[in-house]
Amino acid sequence: MEISKDEEERRKKKRVGYVELRGGKSKNRMKILTALYKEELSFSALQQKTDLTKPTLLSHLKTMGDETVRERLGTPKRMKVGDGTVAYRPLNPGRSLAVYQITDKGRDEVKTVGESVRTILDVPGIRKTLELFAPREAIAKFTTLAEEDPALLLDLFQTAEEFLAFSSSPVGSRWIEKHGQTELGSVTRQEIEAQLKGKDVKTEEQALDTVKQALARTKERIAQDKGQ
Repeated sequence: MEISKDEEERRKKKRVGYVELRGGKSKNRMKILTALYKEELSFSALQQKTDLTKPTLLSHLKTMGDETVRERLGTPKRMKVGDGTVAYRPLNPGRSLAVYQITDKGRDEVKTVGESVRTILDVPGIRKTLELFAPREAIAKFTTLAEEDPALLLDLFQTAEEFLAFSSSPVGSRWIEKHGQTELGSVTRQEIEAQLKGKDVKTEEQALDTVKQALARTKERIAQDKGQ
């Protein structure tokens, strides 16, 4: 069946978006865009949210910013303006207090990559892996986030990728070889339950924060396992 040029272009963008998300520089880029997706942030707040060094964050802002960012960062006029996905807005004219904000172009990029991640989450092999760590209902909910909250979906995906990278590391691989993949899922669930104890989780953001803490604790347990 023939597909229209618009549909072909849409599929191409989704493939490119996913490939870009896998790259180191692009991961940092997406961290910045997802951090700004819901709120404007000062430089220090953006640095804290993204956990990037000051030189790295400045470098990305120069390539992502519009004319307002170039003027703020003092980039030489002979240098090109960034791609326009991030803008700079003074809160009080004449004062130093200001924030960075995502532009419409940046929002479109987050949505495009979010759609590509949703497509990846629908792949049976990847869903099967995710189901080791979370109930099917939760995964089904996450796959709807591409439209509802693409920034949160990307944050989830990046968190999962970092954890899977640790699982493939020498330390993680040795532990899994001894205890098995299913046991890894069991340990992760234990940590999620421990993080949920006494908490009233009402939003996806709170749930994701709980998962992040649980995965961090799981990595600590694996690294500290002397019997591995």
